[in-house]
Amino acid sequence: MRCKRCGELLEPTDARCPVCGKTVTPPRKKAPAQKSGETSIKLPQLERFTHAYSRDTARSRMLQMATIGTVLAAVLLIVMVFAGIGDLKSAVKDLQLTADAQLQAMQNQPQIPNETDPPVQTDPEEDPTKDVTEDPTADQPVGGAPLALQKVRAELTLYNTADGAYAAASMKAGDSGDGADAWVSTVRAGSQRRTNVSWILEESGDRVDVSLSESYGGESLVSMTLSWDAEGDTFSDLGSPVCIWEYQVGGNNWEPLPTENLTPIGGGCELEMSADTMKLLLAQYSRMELRCRVSMSHGAGGSLEVLVDGLMLDENGLAVNGGLLH
Repeated sequence: MRCKRCGELLEPTDARCPVCGKTVTPPRKKAPAQKSGETSIKLPQLERFTHAYSRDTARSRMLQMATIGTVLAAVLLIVMVFAGIGDLKSAVKDLQLTADAQLQAMQNQPQIPNETDPPVQTDPEEDPTKDVTEDPTADQPVGGAPLALQKVRAELTLYNTADGAYAAASMKAGDSGDGADAWVSTVRAGSQRRTNVSWILEESGDRVDVSLSESYGGESLVSMTLSWDAEGDTFSDLGSPVCIWEYQVGGNNWEPLPTENLTPIGGGCELEMSADTMKLLLAQYSRMELRCRVSMSHGAGGSLEVLVDGLMLDENGLAVNGGLLH
């Protein structure tokens, strides 16, 4: 190699020309020739990108495969469910067809009567031996229901005339057909009067007794005691008695007496009125009429009402009413 400035022959190891001192530039080495069809490019960033891309691609493929597998499993499950429902419907339909066929066969099969079974009546007929003891109207007499199921009304009407004391009694037993005899006793002595009545059923002998005692004058201008009693299968079960006293003046409506004038007792009630009470009740009228209503009920649904009327009073006590002979 020679110096480019002076042409001096230089050694390969010389860095400067020994003659002119020019810096010797070492010759460039040629890159080794590459073989045809072979390219060698080394890019670290490209290699990292390629690695990351390959890794992401593998993950994406795995996710795709997992998604496809899940979808396929869901589709398979749906298919299996629908197949099971179809089988269940088919089984139910087959069972229904079998049951219908068995029922049709039983209906078409002739029935063999059991020798121990009673004959079946096609038309309703009344059985004369039928037990009707549970029917409350089974023991009805000819003409209606028994008295225990009906509303029975008994009346006692009193008369006080110049000739003496009288009383009339009756009992209405509805449509039961039972007749009742009324036995009445009334006695007047001075300012006192006592009346007894008994209603007795003709067939059974059951009875209802009512007693009325009256006293006039003294500390209490009017003093009355009404009592009652019932005997027999029909009347002995009567209970829950209610006693109501009423008065009427001048033909007006009936009004209840003040409760302070009444005293309930066992099997009856008492009535007392002073002269002042009589004046207050009479007001501008000269007479008043009293009556008493006693109601009792039966457990079977019937009832008994006893009415005692015809008690005519004035400011002196018992008054005369001459309705009996006119």
